[in-house]
Amino acid sequence: RAIALDPMSPIMRNALGIVAEGLGRFRDAEDAFRKAMTIDPLLPSSYSWLAALTAYALGRPADAVPLARKAVALDPGGSDSVFILALLLNDLGEVEEAVRLTADAVRRWPDSRWVWSLAAALQASAGDWKAASQSARKALANDPRDWFALHVLAIADLANGDAGTARAR
Repeated sequence: RAIALDPMSPIMRNALGIVAEGLGRFRDAEDAFRKAMTIDPLLPSSYSWLAALTAYALGRPADAVPLARKAVALDPGGSDSVFILALLLNDLGEVEEAVRLTADAVRRWPDSRWVWSLAAALQASAGDWKAASQSARKALANDPRDWFALHVLAIADLANGDAGTARAR
């Protein structure tokens, strides 16, 4: 028996956006996230997903920051929103604020793989491969399949001249 899906559900709209993004249909994904925001303007995940899409798929990171800030404002207790905002800020050269957000996130969510992956990414960006590797390992302790942490470790391996280990990851 088929399940009827509510086309006016913002969660469903976000899911459609995620699928469209995965298929490379970025405009459809953007439309789905914006529709979700129209249906429920207080749902932070819509803003987070649209921020990530805008920055990394559509190539407009500066346009994504207000969306990411809105997601954090709507859900200051959500580590995923902080994760996206800190990455965007770091990518745009606002390193001090990104580091401050990350340090606060590590204190608030010490068991979050997202937080440790974020710390690893910022440390790697600063060239601190030892700290990046430590943070990535903490992320992997929470989720051994965390692709982001595995990626940071592989890059750290390459930076240390260990291509064999990097390939094995």
